[in-house]
Amino acid sequence: MKQDLLDRLNPTAEQKARMLYNIRGGHVQHNWLHRRNLVRRLAALLCVVLVAATSAAIAGGTPFGLQSSRRTKESWSDFGQTASYADKYVPGMKYVESFSTGYTFEKGIAYSTDVKDKSWNTIGSYTSIYLHYINGSQSINLHTETDRNSTEPASHPEWYRIRIINGIPVYYREWQTISLPSDAQPTPEEEKKFNSGEININWDAQSTSRTESTYYFIKWTESGIDYLLSTYYPGDLTEDDFFQMAEEIITS
Repeated sequence: MKQDLLDRLNPTAEQKARMLYNIRGGHVQHNWLHRRNLVRRLAALLCVVLVAATSAAIAGGTPFGLQSSRRTKESWSDFGQTASYADKYVPGMKYVESFSTGYTFEKGIAYSTDVKDKSWNTIGSYTSIYLHYINGSQSINLHTETDRNSTEPASHPEWYRIRIINGIPVYYREWQTISLPSDAQPTPEEEKKFNSGEININWDAQSTSRTESTYYFIKWTESGIDYLLSTYYPGDLTEDDFFQMAEEIITS
């Protein structure tokens, strides 16, 4: 049935491979910003029929230009275990167990990502590590991975507040995000802003209404490693707090 559905949607070979990977239990990690619209819509339509949730881009740059697939590799509730894994698989990665803003480590997750070419052949892989921090009912995530040559902040400095910390450019942004049911369409103006990276759009098969929110994040690259500290629910965190937390990681 799923195969027949794919055939009726008439996707390209690349789109079909990506959707089949998702059906068979994998999770496709699209480019954080510039996903191709047709692939996005076909994947969303397929997920509606299969009663599965769609996921969307929620970060501020494009960490890789080729296609990729991501899978969970390890997870821990112990900070020491997370740190040991990070030291082994992402050498030089910086991290802290807690921040002066009151956020403390709760869990760590490692992902292994296979980089694909246009024919969906695996041509490489790398490890991403997430550290999840909580402060009461609020949470924030630190995501690190090998630098994927993101150029989005430099291309659009007007979208960011930028500070130099220990000689490193650090970029802060509050990114408008629109969440739509998977069968909904953005307005032409929203589509234009999405394609330029001015806003982000999520499609969710489990949602029945449109919602708007703001994605708060701060990012930088140091010694070949990309860092992204982010949340949808900043609570009392201010822009200065984000820069302070980034500085605590950079100087750790």
